[in-house]
Amino acid sequence: MKKEITVNVPLILDVLDELRDLEIQKKLWVIGDPHEVTSLQEAIVALYDDSVLDYALEKKDQVFTADIDSKLVTLYKLFSKLDRDRDAADIIYTEEWRIIRELADDLYHLIGNSEVAKNWHPDDLVVQKILK
Repeated sequence: MKKEITVNVPLILDVLDELRDLEIQKKLWVIGDPHEVTSLQEAIVALYDDSVLDYALEKKDQVFTADIDSKLVTLYKLFSKLDRDRDAADIIYTEEWRIIRELADDLYHLIGNSEVAKNWHPDDLVVQKILK
């Protein structure tokens, strides 16, 4: 019997949007916005754990496309190399973070233009259902 895995694509796109934009990162993670509660750690957790993306990538041969999935795994590996004890203010200006931002931007556009996103309706919380 196949088990359905549901991935929260709107959340993935929201987090990738945050991860691709240095100005948003400075505003939210460095300066702080009293109306927003987010951090670098929360963004990473939201992208992989809260969206169920980590589980889906682990259990499924393909979540989006082979290219997108490979880039999502690469992004995860780049996150795992970060020194998470450092302040976000230090991290976001590094060469490693520039690479992460560029990859997040690429993924934002690839996923946003994917068939999954094209078939998403605003009333749907979750759009990508995978049978495993």
